[in-house]
Amino acid sequence: MSYKQIIEDLKPFDYSRYSTISSYEKLMVFAAYTLEKLGVPLTFNYICIAAFKLFPDRFCCDEEFSEFPSVDRLNRTMMHLKYVSNGRSALTGSVENGYSLTNLGRANAIEVESIISNTAVDERIKAPIVDKHKKGVGGDYLRMKESDGYKKYLETGEIDKMFVWKFYNATPFTQMKTIRKNISEVAQYADDADDKKCLEFLEKIKEIVQG
Repeated sequence: MSYKQIIEDLKPFDYSRYSTISSYEKLMVFAAYTLEKLGVPLTFNYICIAAFKLFPDRFCCDEEFSEFPSVDRLNRTMMHLKYVSNGRSALTGSVENGYSLTNLGRANAIEVESIISNTAVDERIKAPIVDKHKKGVGGDYLRMKESDGYKKYLETGEIDKMFVWKFYNATPFTQMKTIRKNISEVAQYADDADDKKCLEFLEKIKEIVQG
């Protein structure tokens, strides 16, 4: 049987069996662990597609295109597994040469396996709707991460008080309601991605907007 067919044969878990696992990273590392046990090489594409096949309610594009994976979410989650601020990554390797699980990654995967194995299907628990608007918020999140203001904060811990107005192309202290709403949405997106540093940055940005 080909690797492609093995992955295509993976069956999704009912959402209720993993609803308590909020970490996208732990779900994806379990997908890598599953492939490893099946003898499938841990390539970028194989891991991403396996994660979507096993956990479609978490890794789908949105409600309208639930049959397709979210490339943005999968890519971001893979990056979090390999590049982490505390130096303890769950995967080691590269796109070119493939990946392997670290001790931390394997421990996280076994934790997920235990939760799923010991959780019965509960039809009362429904997967939350993946809203279409989050795709736009995802773009704002990435733009925030790539901004000079955020890069400066990572380097110095300092906030340029004019950053928020430049970022939103607004006159200082105008469009307050719209800007606050977007900051809150981006913060929620960062929280879903377990991006603590960006959350910290956004909290400080909120202080500027709130005066």
